[in-house]
This record gives sequence, structure tokens and C-alpha cells, in this order.
Amino acid sequence: MADRGRGGRGGGRGGFQQQGFPSRGRADGGRGGFRGGFGGDRGRGGPRGGGFGGNRASAAPELFRQDGQIHPPRQDIQRLEDTTLKQDLTTRLQSLNIKSEAPLRPAYGIKGQHITLWANYFELLPSKNQAFNRYAIDLLPKGKGDEPKGKKRVRLVQLLLAQLPKNIAIASDYKSTILAASTLGFTNKEFLITYYPETEAGPGKNPPKYRARVQHTGTLTFETLLNYLSSTNLTQEKPAVKEEIIQATNIVLGHGMKSNSKIMTKRNKYFPEEGNLVEKWMLGHGLEAFRGFFMSVRAATGRILLNVQVQHIAVWEAIPLVSLFDKMVADRMSWTEINRAISGLWVHVTHLNKRLKRIGGLASPAEARRGQNAPQVPTFGANANQVKFWKDSVQPARYVSVAGHFKQEWKALNQPNAPVVNVGTRSVPVYLPSELCHVKKQQDYDKKLPPDATAAMIGGRNGGAVRFAPENARTISGNGISLLKQNSEKILNNFGVKIDTRMITVSARVLNGVPLSYSGKIQQPRDAGWNMRDIKFSKGAQMPAWSYVWVRTQQNSGSFRNMQEVAQTVNAFHVMLGTCGIQTTKPLPGKELRLNNPQDPDTEIDKFFSSVKGVRLLLVILPFQSTQIYNAVKRAADVKYGVHTVDVVGDRRKFAKAVEGGDNSQYFANVALKFNLKLGGHNQLLRPADLGFVSEGKTMLVGLDVTHPAPGSSESAPSVSSITASINAQLAQWPADVKIQTGRKEMIEGLKDMFKTRLQLWQKHNQQKLPEEIIVYRDGVGETMYDLVRTIELPQMKEACKEIYPATATKADKPYITIIICGKRHNTRFYPTSEQEADQRTGGTKNGTIVDRGVTEAREWDFYLQAHTALQGTPKSAHYVVVHDEIFRRRAAAIKSNDGRNAGQRAADELEALTHAMCYCFGRATKAISLAPPAYYADLICDRARRWLSRVFDERTVVSSEDGGEARPEDVQIHPNLRDTMFYI
Repeated sequence: MADRGRGGRGGGRGGFQQQGFPSRGRADGGRGGFRGGFGGDRGRGGPRGGGFGGNRASAAPELFRQDGQIHPPRQDIQRLEDTTLKQDLTTRLQSLNIKSEAPLRPAYGIKGQHITLWANYFELLPSKNQAFNRYAIDLLPKGKGDEPKGKKRVRLVQLLLAQLPKNIAIASDYKSTILAASTLGFTNKEFLITYYPETEAGPGKNPPKYRARVQHTGTLTFETLLNYLSSTNLTQEKPAVKEEIIQATNIVLGHGMKSNSKIMTKRNKYFPEEGNLVEKWMLGHGLEAFRGFFMSVRAATGRILLNVQVQHIAVWEAIPLVSLFDKMVADRMSWTEINRAISGLWVHVTHLNKRLKRIGGLASPAEARRGQNAPQVPTFGANANQVKFWKDSVQPARYVSVAGHFKQEWKALNQPNAPVVNVGTRSVPVYLPSELCHVKKQQDYDKKLPPDATAAMIGGRNGGAVRFAPENARTISGNGISLLKQNSEKILNNFGVKIDTRMITVSARVLNGVPLSYSGKIQQPRDAGWNMRDIKFSKGAQMPAWSYVWVRTQQNSGSFRNMQEVAQTVNAFHVMLGTCGIQTTKPLPGKELRLNNPQDPDTEIDKFFSSVKGVRLLLVILPFQSTQIYNAVKRAADVKYGVHTVDVVGDRRKFAKAVEGGDNSQYFANVALKFNLKLGGHNQLLRPADLGFVSEGKTMLVGLDVTHPAPGSSESAPSVSSITASINAQLAQWPADVKIQTGRKEMIEGLKDMFKTRLQLWQKHNQQKLPEEIIVYRDGVGETMYDLVRTIELPQMKEACKEIYPATATKADKPYITIIICGKRHNTRFYPTSEQEADQRTGGTKNGTIVDRGVTEAREWDFYLQAHTALQGTPKSAHYVVVHDEIFRRRAAAIKSNDGRNAGQRAADELEALTHAMCYCFGRATKAISLAPPAYYADLICDRARRWLSRVFDERTVVSSEDGGEARPEDVQIHPNLRDTMFYI
């Protein structure tokens, strides 16, 4: 459901007064919101996202202008792109081996209105013959010990570079590689490094020493790569050094910024902390936001480009830990929330010469239950007077308080009522008073931001992270280029690389919106959205026996005052279900569920579901947005009891709006969308003309995804893989399956068996016929993993088909399979060059925008598609990469057409048009979404499985939380009652 997040608040809080310990407030820790590294969403809708529509703002921001000029896309690059792909697709297919490498781009698409856009790329102009002399670094202690890692390794490389010749341009990634503009005069040499921290002027007594071996591993030049990118020979083999040259250029690019202590570096993201380029604002909770830039080198047809994108990050303030606690308490965080937030935080211990320690969490009674002479911790987050440990070094051996220990061994604490933190483990705790800890600088916050911090991140004093597209473009061409020039331009020039500081333009196209078919009516979208006024679902489901439950807590009942008001609202909702076309029956009498422990509601919710008899669908009315309650409901309903559930929030702004005389029709219509899908209905359909050959009913669409444990999850937390697939030509129903697999493993384990279940379900709905073609949209794969999808996952799909299809089909290489990698975790953005091409609300690109040239490579088949309308911020296209194709090029080559397009253009247009059209048939919304529905649905079922496994997936501390236990396959086994339905919507 959309309304997930946190519940109501508890009692008031105070600071760390000497008079007594502050009130604890609530301890639910339920959170929603973004993580510390801020990214865009997947085209979330606004008011017109469902139901009966909304309004659009009229004022548009001023568009981006670069020096008042718009230079057209480079014509020589466009000619090179066209020349490279001029060979007819039919001729190329004659020698095609569909089982081998990734498919070559058949052609560039031509459908749509042709426009020009800015792209957040800048040209790099390298000297072909300039050498990159590459050296490998090996670091080991002089004597026994492990290879240094992390910040220590960075510092050691800094000290090593200081010993190299000063008259040679040198760059490093500060890990394993040194690049030199000319040879260093040796091929293999060992250096002795005396370590001391950057904060100190020189080594102290008995400093640690390390041996650094520097070995020459080769010489790189741009010539080979530039010749490849400029070649019109489509089948020319990609040079083995391509990625090495790109990596080397990235190292040189980033060296200057990584060498600047006033720039916070997170991989290839750079955030100025001091100087005239700093943009930051406070988030509350001891956090602050910084604006910076992602910078990365990429290859494109005929040139090498630098991608620069605005980035935002939430980081901890470098302040005393007691001050951090003060801020958190003032911002009404519970101690459970504080404990979760500080887990993993690095602090300088001020009484030990700023030694670094990592906080496990607050002192917890959980540590007091472990063996003889266990610590004594009376309450969660206890202070230095309250926490006691067994001390053998005193006579007689006895329990002493943390405050008493420090008074005896060091000096009396100034703030003994401040909480104690554990910098050890749960089994071997090490307690420190928080007044002796200072938060280390440049630590990003890697957990979910509190809702108010999320709001501050989005709309902060400096404009926030979500800004109109032209503002981001101006920031990139302004501060972004200034950061580059101040820190990287000189060293790039020393390596023979110049930067064209003008943002490039590219040719793009805009596809028209796609009409939707409802029961007896065609809806024409406006700005990729539409409403359901006077519209019925294309196919209304038959409502089974259903009921509702009003969930309450001791402190919070939502906006409803009694069951009579609940019943009246549910009856009004029941009328709306009929209006939308669902063949409904009146609900059975509802029940009230009063939770005594909303922070851990599983037992009470399980007991309730065990009492539910004769009901197949349950409307669950929550008192507030609560992750804990929501997860418990879904665990019980989806896995254990097999009951469809739709969760709503009984708030005056949501489901309970009519209690105070408001119009609930829009919220009711949104909920009705979910009811109909869960019960097997069809909400909106695409016209056969827009579906193309998929409308023939011989093509199955499949979505695949893998999601991984977040930082802070249990070490035993698995990854979750999912599959969803269409069951017929309507693309209205997408049942799914999900499994757990090895944690953080990218490739799907057991895909063959999952794939077979989708084929068997297709048979069930198509008179035992199997699909002749299968189009797979695979989400969750990084660029470096594309080949693995083809070499590891494709064979599993083929094996599944071999076991299901008759031998005559598989011998003929049927069914035909195409695999498309899709995702939005990229940093490419586009900006309009004229008012006519801009969205009038945001100044961003319009829905239907597609880019397949200018920032791509001619030989690789990929494109960027923005199907949705972004209601705020900069529109983010989805990126689609074809890694295997047995369908589109074959079909296009076989068709005789007189529309003026060649076979390659037909193949490109057909894939782009199908992908675009499908974004309009996502059943849970009345707007186009930003990612192809097969992948989006697969993402949703992964998210549902994470909720079933929240005890191992939750961000938790190793000190205060009880172990979530190992995840078991049966924990994500969908109940048979729901298995072949869209229960996860």
C-alpha cells in the first residue's frame, strides 16, 4: 500500500538533565522515507494518480540556457551513427548466431515527434597518443599483519605518492592503482612507508611501517578506443582495453577531488564541504544534507563523454555525541529509533587521543542476560550511573558503574546522566559514556531517513533535493563544472585530456500518449494520466465473501470514533466498488481489533486471522501508517492464512475523509483498483493496435528482479528473487512467485523452476497452449552483470522450456526469447531546449520522450524512455538494454512493409512502442508509470517478500535487537489460496 511508514507519537522528551533521566516516549521505530543517499522515485503520481483527477499548476520554471545559445547535436556524430547502421538488417540476420553475443542495434528508431534536448554530458577531447602508464600497488605491514584497508589504505597511498617523482603527473584511485603521464623510471620497486594520520604533522614514537610494492602493469592510450568508437564496421570486435581506458580516465578525473580534504568523496560522487561551491542544509536529527555531483566517463559513438549529475547525501554532523543525542531527543525520536540510527556510527574517543570506535548501539538489558557476572543494564539506553559491569581488577571484585569506573581511572564525568553506548558486541560489550565520544566527520547516513528529515531533504533551505529540471541543469553547468575545473582540469590536461564545458545536445523523439480501453469506453490520456469518472473497469471481478476489520491501539483509533462510523464508510465504499464495475456483495459484519502492543503486533494479528472464517478478502483499516502492523498483516494473510487483504488508513485525509463530510471518491477509486486486480479483474486494457504482435496471444511477458538486504540488516538476511508473467494477451493479470537465495547474489538461483511455473500458468489460461515467444524484462542488474544474464540466466530459461515444450519445438529453437535489462539506477538526464518541448509544470521533458542516440553506442541496442509525467523534480527515464534477441529483429526482417522504414527501424520502433504502451496498463494507477510493468510488478513482489522477512531485513542494531533468526524458504511461500493471483498489489 502507499500508506506505509510510521505510527503515532508517544510522550514528550527532555534533554540530559542532571535531575533525572528523560522520558522515553514511544519505542516503535516504525519508519518510512528515503535513505541517506537521495535518489528519484519510479514516476510516482500526484493527485491524478487514480480516481477522478486533479489539477496541474500553470507556472513553469525558466528553461535552462547555456550562454544564451542552443547548439545543435553534432552532425558528424549523427552521420557516423547512421553510416554504422546503414547495412540492411535482413542481410545482417543471415549471418546471425542468436545464441552468441549481445545483439547489435538493428537501427535507430524513427517514430515520434523529433526534438532536440540537452543531455547532462560533456565531451572529453583526449590526445590519441598520450600514454597512461599503469602501476599496481601492493601494501603489507613490515612484519606480521593483514593488508590495510579503508581509510588507512587511502592514507598509506597518500604517503606513497609523496615518495614518487614530483615532475611527473600522477593520479591514483588510492586503493590499488597509480597512473603516470610518463614512466616512473622503474618496472618493479619496493617502498618503505612510515604511517601517521593526516591530522598529525609527522610520525610519533614507534610508528607502524608498511612495505609498498609498485609494479608497472602496462601502458594505455586512447587511440585503440577512439578508433573503435569511430569505426563504421558494425561487427568490429570491442577492444579488450575499452573498460580499462574508461577506468583510467575516471581515476585521473577523480584524483584531484579525492586529494582535496575539503571535498567529501563517495566513490565517484563528490560533495564540497568548504568554499564557494558548498550547498548544504540541516535535516534535523543531527543530520545535514549536502549537494554534490556524480561524475563518470562513458563511451559513445565517435567520442568519449563525461556524465555529470546532481547528487544529494545526508551525513552526520561532526559534533559531540551528547549534542547529537540532544538534537535527536529534541526532534522527538524514541530511544529505539535513536538506537537504530546510531548503530554503526564511528566516533572519536576523546580521552584516548581521538581513537576511532564503532558504536553498536545504546546499552541494553539484552546484554544483561548473558552468563555469570553479566553487565547490569536496568533499562534501554541507561546512563553512566545506571550501567554497571563486573570489575576483577578491584578488591574485592565487584560491580562498578561506568561513571564510577571513569572517575577512578580517568576523571569524573561531567554528564553522567547521558546515555552509555556499546562499542563492543552484544556478547562482549564495551561501554563508553557518550560525553567522551565525538562523531567522526564525513559519515553518510545509510538508513531510512525519518519522515520530517525526508521532507527537509526534499525541500530544504537551498531548494532541496527535488528541484525543477532547469535548476539542476544550471547547477551542473555552473557549480559542477567549476568543481571539475578547480580540482581536475589541470591533471586531465597533464594526461592529454581537455574538457568541452558546454553541455551536449542530442536528438530525441516524443511518442504520443496511448489510449486506454475500459468497459465500453476509450479513455484518451492527458499528460500521461486520465480519470475514471463515469468509467467502469474493463472486466469487473466477482466479489467473494468479504469483510473488514478496524484496527486500533490503546492510544490511537485514527479518525473513526466508533464502529458505526466505520460501517457507514465501508458501506459507502461498497457502493463505489459497484460503480467501478466490480460485481460486489455486501460485506459481512466487521470486527474491531484492539492491539495492546502495536510495536510488535504479530501475535495479536495472527490470533485475529486464525479466528476469521468464511472470508476471502479483508479490508484492513489501520489507525495510522505503521510498518510493523502492515508487515504483520501481510505475513499472516499472504503466507499463513491465505486471505486477500487491502490495507487503508482510517485518517480524515484518507479512508475516513467522509466522516467529516469530505469527498472520498478519489481515495475509494484508488482502493477499488487493488480490489479488482486481487480478485482477477481487468482494470484498463490496451488496444490491439498498440500492443502489436503481443495482441495475437502468442507472446508471454515476464518480469524478473532481485533485491538485496539493506545496510543494517541481519548478517543472515538473504536476497529475494521474483518472477511475474502475463497469462494472456490482455496483460491485465500478472501472478507472481518469489524465493529467497544467497544474500547479495545478483543472478537468480533456481530460475528454471520459477520459469516453469509461469509457463504452466500460461497453459492453464490458454487451452494448454504454450507461448511461441517470451519477452523478459529483467530489473536489478548493473552494467557489469549484463553478460551474466545471458550466460547464466538465459540457459536456465531454455532448460525450463526444454522440460515443458514438446521436443519438436525446442529442436527448432522455440520458443523465441528476448531479454531486456531495464532500470532507473543511472545518472543520465535530459532537459528541454525550448518551451514547446517542455512540460509546462516542471520545465522538464514531456512524457513519451525517447532517446536512443547521442549518448549511446551504435553497436549496443539500448534506449532511454520516459513514459510518465514527472509531477516534481527532474524526470528520470528508464534505461532499456537488449542483451539477447530472438524476436524483434527476426520479425522485422520477415515483414514486407511499404511505410518507408527498413527492417532495422521497424525492429527498433516496435520494441520502443511496445515498452511505452505497456507503461499505460499498470493496473494499480490511472497514469503511465516510469518502468515497464513486468519489471515493476516483479519489484513489488520482492518488496512484499521483504515485509514477510522484516525481522531479518529490518535495519537493526547488533546490540539491542534480538536475532531475527535465519530466513527459511517457507517464510516466502505464497499460500495456495493466493498463489495464482495478484495478491501483492
